[in-house]
Amino acid sequence: MSSKNYTIHEALVDPKRIFGTPELVLSEPRLDREAKLRILRNWEQDAEALLRAENEGMEGDGPALLQRVRRAIASLTEK
Repeated sequence: MSSKNYTIHEALVDPKRIFGTPELVLSEPRLDREAKLRILRNWEQDAEALLRAENEGMEGDGPALLQRVRRAIASLTEK
């Protein structure tokens, strides 16, 4: 998905639609480290909201997705 054209605003607002997975954010050569972190932190907030919704009975992939997003963030911040 990351090969398609997108704006940084689109990536920040809906990273799942633009990239599909947190790992594709990491491998996107057009983004610098700071942009990747901003996108992943927004995605983390989205995943946390999804997890809260799941706890209220809605369906989704919250825990697994949140874990993947947090691993991606850690890979950028632990260097």
